[in-house]
Amino acid sequence: MYAEQLKKRNISNSDVSGNLGATLRPTNQQQPYPGGEASTTDNFEVFVSPVGTTNRQKAKNIGHELFSHLYFFFTGRDPRHGGETHTINGNPQLDQQIKSREQESDKNSQQ
Repeated sequence: MYAEQLKKRNISNSDVSGNLGATLRPTNQQQPYPGGEASTTDNFEVFVSPVGTTNRQKAKNIGHELFSHLYFFFTGRDPRHGGETHTINGNPQLDQQIKSREQESDKNSQQ
């Protein structure tokens, strides 16, 4: 169902392969950080893959998608991997946020 939902939003199957989640912003919310997949509605959408993942991995992915990507966007920071450079190390602040929130979510899921 996860892959099907992303396919409905015109994200190709190759983009979905191995992907544990996705954060989609509405088209009217793509600026000032364009790129990535847009929501087909006026809503922000966060998806977590239920396929091939444990509950612990799902919790970590919530930290990644919701409390990192979406949080950064709502606080006026670049929510994209790679930032405007589109390189692996192009957004170190997001990378640190993701690492911290994944660890926090993982810890919380074990309590």
